[in-house]
Amino acid sequence: DTVPADGDLIIRVDDDTPETADEASAVFWVDEDGLDPNGIAGGPGDIDVTNEDPNDDGDGDETTAGGTVGYLFNSGADVPLSFGLDDSDEALAAFEAANPGLSSGGHALSYAISGGVLTGYYEVPGETEEDPLVQVDVFTFTLGSDGAFDFVLLEQLDHDPLTDEAGDDEENELDINFGSLVLATDFDGDTVPADGDLIIRVDDDTP
Repeated sequence: DTVPADGDLIIRVDDDTPETADEASAVFWVDEDGLDPNGIAGGPGDIDVTNEDPNDDGDGDETTAGGTVGYLFNSGADVPLSFGLDDSDEALAAFEAANPGLSSGGHALSYAISGGVLTGYYEVPGETEEDPLVQVDVFTFTLGSDGAFDFVLLEQLDHDPLTDEAGDDEENELDINFGSLVLATDFDGDTVPADGDLIIRVDDDTP
């Protein structure tokens, strides 16, 4: 005699989620010497894009850097990951806290994210009533859904001055950490923020 079951035999499949990679950190270089028209190549501590080290994006431009954010995450089973920038007020506040006091020509920077692009900028008085303020973009950081990013330095960033002390005779460097803004989302929609460092190191220019 055969009878069908009238109960439940359930296979429960627990979800997998992406995770942040432990102690993930990378540094990508740009140099103010490449800014037109006033950048001066050849100062002490300059990077050399002719041998692509340490600016290794291969485009021969000292003011740009690029790479991928994939090293910041472990994907888990639900591949592939897609990536984006966290444009919440809380994330921007955390970014400012991690990168305090950035300025250009004495102007404190503000930040905005739109369409996967973070812009660091300041505003100056305009010349007409129709344009009371003019925005000056200092840098952009663009992140694609595939994890590829591009940083472009558009204007000078203010560095600490040389002190003439021993060991401080080269052009100084300024780090900007974008890691806290990066999000990863797996195929079924689980999203995690990065917990590592994505540092753009800006080499100073000197007269």
